[in-house]
Amino acid sequence: MFGLSTQATSYQQEMATRLHLPFEVLSDEGFLLTDALSLPTFVADGMRLIERLTLVVKDGAIEHVLHPVTRPEKSAEDTLEWLSAHQA
Repeated sequence: MFGLSTQATSYQQEMATRLHLPFEVLSDEGFLLTDALSLPTFVADGMRLIERLTLVVKDGAIEHVLHPVTRPEKSAEDTLEWLSAHQA
């Protein structure tokens, strides 16, 4: 599992340490992946950011997208429920 963010790597490292994240956060500061996948974005305080979503990737292909994430505090639980219901 990875997080993806459009903030600079230095910000991400500080955030991951501060929040004690149990996963790595990857930077897409240049929006290369975001734009290639047409991920939904929004602008806040002059910053373009990715909307919260979950990509389920299997064998290098996007198998499912959970979007919108309306309950961030339940996102991991919702993803695990989806994975359990769709095991191959």
